[in-house]
Amino acid sequence: NSPLADNDVLPVGTSVDFLIYLNNEADVDIDDVGIIDALVGFTYVGGSLRVLNTTPECALTLCTTGPGSEEETIYNDARLAPAAVKTDAINDDEASESGGTIEVGNNVTVGNTQQNAVANTVLALVFTATID
Repeated sequence: NSPLADNDVLPVGTSVDFLIYLNNEADVDIDDVGIIDALVGFTYVGGSLRVLNTTPECALTLCTTGPGSEEETIYNDARLAPAAVKTDAINDDEASESGGTIEVGNNVTVGNTQQNAVANTVLALVFTATID
């Protein structure tokens, strides 16, 4: 649960949590958002997909980082909220994993449901993978 620094080296098999987010500062929803992350050098850990769109927007354009930061709040909100839990399968909800690629939104993968980014909130994707 600690951010990795540039050039950190970890042993094969180490679990790493990934956080990808969109800080929607607009006063309007962003419709039909798509996220794709092709995992290279990592193996997805089944059942770890989390998508949440309820954390309030960051105070500035760039979210703060480090202990007690906005990024830490985004990560913890998405990781711990029961509503954030998604299945790995296509056709069940807005996120899926297939062949080592994480996909959010139906404009990315037909079968996922549409993902919108609610006004003045952060859309967050969290998942776990191990280092190959």
